[in-house]
Amino acid sequence: YRIFTGKKLDREKTAQHRVVLFCWDYGYPASLNTSREIVIRVLDINDNIPNFLQSSYSADVEENNNEGSAVLKVSAVDIDEGPNAEITYSIEDDISNFDDVLSSFTLDQTTGTLYAKRHFDYETTKYFKFFVLATDNAQKIGGKPLSSKALVIINIQDANDESPKFSKDRYEFTISENAPMKTEVGVLQVTDADETAKFSRFNLTIESSFPPSSSSDGSGSGFFQLEPQTGVIWTTRTLDREQYAVHHLWLVARNTASPYLSGTAHVIVHVTDTNDNAPLIEYPSHDNYTVHVDCALEPGAPVARIRARDADLGENASLDYSVAKGNELGLIEVDGKRGLVSL
Repeated sequence: YRIFTGKKLDREKTAQHRVVLFCWDYGYPASLNTSREIVIRVLDINDNIPNFLQSSYSADVEENNNEGSAVLKVSAVDIDEGPNAEITYSIEDDISNFDDVLSSFTLDQTTGTLYAKRHFDYETTKYFKFFVLATDNAQKIGGKPLSSKALVIINIQDANDESPKFSKDRYEFTISENAPMKTEVGVLQVTDADETAKFSRFNLTIESSFPPSSSSDGSGSGFFQLEPQTGVIWTTRTLDREQYAVHHLWLVARNTASPYLSGTAHVIVHVTDTNDNAPLIEYPSHDNYTVHVDCALEPGAPVARIRARDADLGENASLDYSVAKGNELGLIEVDGKRGLVSL
């Protein structure tokens, strides 16, 4: 006898079939018979591709992550059996950024777990997009492997890892003395490379100053005020060059979000002179204004020198000497530059 299939068999639907054979003779006066059950096991062929449980996978990873940390796990099933159902996971190499992906991630071939191979920097790379493959092991039994793929998207999350930076380490500004209060001195440029708004916000403060006079909240130095967000510096009073010709401010830009990173800068303010001081005659003075002259002196001989000073600077402190009154007879002469008095 022979047994034939009546239709194509599908092992994944029915792995085995039970067939009962009946056999009888044509004896007379009675027919004899017997039966036997046969189990037919359907052998597997590799006719099913591995199927991922999801068509795409995604995960968020914060920058500055730990190297070697698990990112996500992909999973696929194959309803074949034996090597035809054993799955090996891999990263598809037919992508333009394969080298970058391979240097950034490693995929466990057996479990499908994706691990980070390095620390990520949000400011450099904001996401990765690639495909992973699930391939059966039909080649172990001489078959042709089948595979499928799923999309993987890894989003890098920003962290507060960039400190605020001044455009210069040192700024120098000039302002004229006696300028009105609230005169703008200069503007500081500060940036934070973090792109997430809450991480890129910062406040500016005056940490210390010379002359050492400061406000309680760090926004002022006694002579200057600093706008915490815009970086504008302005005066809080009129400045006197003769009191302080140079002011030093040490500033800090500090994040408003943890871990409160900061940057520093040094500001130098030069106060320029105005002609706001009258010359002061030191000699002759109210206590010493007498000159004794030898009657034998020849005309033109010097008998005294006027001493005077001016607290201003440069041309504003340059002095010219002359007789204001009392020399109607022209008995004395004064050297206009040196202040020498002669007969």
